[in-house]
Amino acid sequence: MSINGSFKRIREDLGWSITDLAEGIATCKSVAGFEAGERDLALGKVQAMLARMGLTLRTFAVVAGEPDRELGHWQRLGSMAPTPERVKHAFDQLAARYQQAPCDTNFYAMMVTAGDYYYLAHRQLVAAEDINHLATILVTSGSWDETQLEVLHAVMVMLPSPKVLVLTREVLQAAVSMREWNQMGYISAWTVVTRGLRVLIARRSNYAQPLIKEIDAVGMDEHLIEGRFGVMMLKRIAQLQDADTDAHRQAVLAMYNMLPALNNRHMTAYFDETLLDTVGMTPAQLQEPVPQD
Repeated sequence: MSINGSFKRIREDLGWSITDLAEGIATCKSVAGFEAGERDLALGKVQAMLARMGLTLRTFAVVAGEPDRELGHWQRLGSMAPTPERVKHAFDQLAARYQQAPCDTNFYAMMVTAGDYYYLAHRQLVAAEDINHLATILVTSGSWDETQLEVLHAVMVMLPSPKVLVLTREVLQAAVSMREWNQMGYISAWTVVTRGLRVLIARRSNYAQPLIKEIDAVGMDEHLIEGRFGVMMLKRIAQLQDADTDAHRQAVLAMYNMLPALNNRHMTAYFDETLLDTVGMTPAQLQEPVPQD
């Protein structure tokens, strides 16, 4: 099913009419045309309608069965491509909105955009006080909804390692409680947990191993094939970090060579980047024997 058709199916499954969903966001005609695959909608309008239904782009991509489309389609819609300049402009607008109306919703939106900018440009747009404030809100909230999971996923790379560990642990426990009653939340929670683990491994943090043990103790549902693959891949990369041996290189390469079977271009690009960030190698270099002193 096309991404447009998936949007229509989910809208209908959740009991939303086009009229109610589009109100104040887009015209009914434009939404109907979008669902029929006859036109595109601006990314901001799609996000607004998903938010009205209680979804994020990330969750929708997984539910729709096309997780690679999140980056491959939504975030590369012509003029909506997320260049650093456009993201910075969006951040400035959201920061001004937060100054005018300092509520959690506006703060989250500003921080998500700051995280997106950091990912693109590797520069901070927010102060340490803002990051600490966000971490405090998330730790003390006592529950995790889609908005909180999305903002943590976006800003994880900006957090100090102790806070990455604490918040990832919190989300891991939330995933356990969501398993039986909130499948979309469960999927999103595991996406955040995997993100936290990747950040710690990329930093060669001592916190990575305790987190791996907790993840192993909890376990992920069998049907989350890509999520389980991602955690297994990160664990093997961590072993390679600890000891650069031929056996560890081959173990990582064996996992990498399974990626084509998942038929997910986004995951392949993700792990190409992950290998460089964590062990400074390309897949081709994994095939080379360890240099002898």
